[in-house]
Amino acid sequence: MSEKLRTTAEPKTPGAAFFDGQGGDVLEKEQDFDFYSNQVIEAAKDGRISEKEAVNMMVEQLLGHDRKAEPEPQIDQDAEKEWASSMDEKIAGKDELPPIETTPKPSYEKLSEEDAVAIINRTVFKDEDDKEYVEKWAAPKYSAELKDGSKMYFSDFSEQFERPFIVNYVKDGENDTLRARLYYASNSAGLWRFCPRISRNMWGGYWIDKGPWEDAMNAPFEVQKVLDQLYEQSNDEQSGKDSEEAAVKAKKQIPLELARRLDFNEDLSEMLFWRENLTDGGYGNLVSPENCRIKNDALAPNYSHEVNSWQKESAIIGERITNHCFESNDERLQYLLSQTQDDRTWVAAVECQDSKINSLGLRSEYVIPGSLSVPLYEYRSQACGYGNGRDIKGETGEYVAMDDYINQIPIIEEFRQTFENSSN
Repeated sequence: MSEKLRTTAEPKTPGAAFFDGQGGDVLEKEQDFDFYSNQVIEAAKDGRISEKEAVNMMVEQLLGHDRKAEPEPQIDQDAEKEWASSMDEKIAGKDELPPIETTPKPSYEKLSEEDAVAIINRTVFKDEDDKEYVEKWAAPKYSAELKDGSKMYFSDFSEQFERPFIVNYVKDGENDTLRARLYYASNSAGLWRFCPRISRNMWGGYWIDKGPWEDAMNAPFEVQKVLDQLYEQSNDEQSGKDSEEAAVKAKKQIPLELARRLDFNEDLSEMLFWRENLTDGGYGNLVSPENCRIKNDALAPNYSHEVNSWQKESAIIGERITNHCFESNDERLQYLLSQTQDDRTWVAAVECQDSKINSLGLRSEYVIPGSLSVPLYEYRSQACGYGNGRDIKGETGEYVAMDDYINQIPIIEEFRQTFENSSN
């Protein structure tokens, strides 16, 4: 679907005939064919057609397959093969063509042992005992360069509370030091979030602190993409290994101990700043879906400008989903829309992309989407009567489908219309 949404203009086929009208193979205007071939090459580059389709389209124009005139044109076959080969090379050389306007894909690479030790030595810990524990169980293994040129480092994943956890090593402001921050994947939202602490709840279980507001704890979208890719790679690698039961059980205890050692006791309000509410309601107090409208049109998503996309597995939904990122009309915000294979779509999160990433690994400023960011499957306690009780997820059926609500939200309706129009 992302290819269709990225399309800004269909390749323009010249209206005038390419041929001399007499069944021959001489182009009427050489520049007409140059224009056509350039359009086809651009379509191949941004994914609207395959490279093979592009070559075939241009070969067909040379051969005159689109003409009803007979007989078939007589083409020098050796010359045709040479030309087709040159087109293959030209399309393959994508760096020679104008770049697509898109956010660069965050890349990650494995760290050497020497680099990992250097990163640990740059990291600030409460004491030497914490440093030794984190280095043993959650040493940095990967690095990723972000859009602003800074780097973030990541440990391997651990599992606890039926959730994956990971330690992110984040630049400490303008200093050369780093901070080790614990992150986890939210089951309901399907997002990676900063974990400031894990506490005991009133029932004797454990509760992950959500900070001042859940949306404030979401990792930046470019970091979400890196973590999704790393987690998928980790699962692929782990599926081919045999682990002893004792080792697995021991590993499951690591995140709780890490949370204790990396417990963030500073006031989050000094590092996270609320900017504004996009809509009313939210989190167990939903407004009617037709009234779930963004208060400022400048902050609404611009669906003609998709800046990033990637795929991931959804733990709750149980299938592969595609994430699409769109800028707001004023380019201050970025919207993350998630979509299943059968086109069920919802707003996963909204971030202030013009806000710097702080030493928590989070955007310093956040917006509250309100009722806008209802997930595809919501906790029953927060569904406000809109949940579909016949479509439930979770071991105890604690999540209910919210399609009936989501599909009536205006920007979701606009998203569907935009996609339908681009498909026609």
